Amino acid sequence: MPDIKDERPEKFADVVLPENYIKHSPVTAEIVMNEQHRVMALDTVFLSSLHQFIRQNYGEHYSSVLYKTGFHWGDQAYQSIEKLALSVYSGVKSIKELSMPQFHRLFTNHLAAMGWGNFELKRRDDFLFVDLYDSLVVESLKTHEKNGTTVCDLYAGFFAGIFSRISNMPLACLEITCTIEGYEFCSFLLDNEETIGQLKQYVGHGMTPLEAFQKLKKEIGETV
Repeated sequence: MPDIKDERPEKFADVVLPENYIKHSPVTAEIVMNEQHRVMALDTVFLSSLHQFIRQNYGEHYSSVLYKTGFHWGDQAYQSIEKLALSVYSGVKSIKELSMPQFHRLFTNHLAAMGWGNFELKRRDDFLFVDLYDSLVVESLKTHEKNGTTVCDLYAGFFAGIFSRISNMPLACLEITCTIEGYEFCSFLLDNEETIGQLKQYVGHGMTPLEAFQKLKKEIGETV
């Protein structure tokens, strides 16, 4: 894929999905994506219950379990989105042949069609961010989470998983700010494992993800 440019992509891209991308049959209770994959509809009550179960059973490893689950999801979703790319863009043999605008439009359409929200890829301060609007996780947890911390570890793992496949590089991701904290959108930093690992160390010592990122920026600026 080409480098991400600084200009902001269209917030909610024009739809490029095939007609009837998601089909629902109330008689058989089947939901089929792209005429080949049977999918399951999840409501916010299910996701809220899932988060509570993981928290109760995994304690301090709660966030890590959600992240690893999301990473596996993203890694597996790569093939589905590549098949979608081949059906939408004629002559394309791999998702990696798409231009950045084509990929962004296709990927955000796919997530939106599945009910997961809309995203933008952005470069800020020489870092690559994924900005997510309408997080389904936040929607499912907003009546339970009162501590004002980031909660979208599942998405962070998902973005790390799929972009690692696309770039053929081991990437990691950390949510820096979250709509559950009152921000307009959830913002995720996508970077190498060393950088994200350093941020997680700062967070482990009591910093918020945003404070950790600001500290990292300052340290990088001092070494340049």
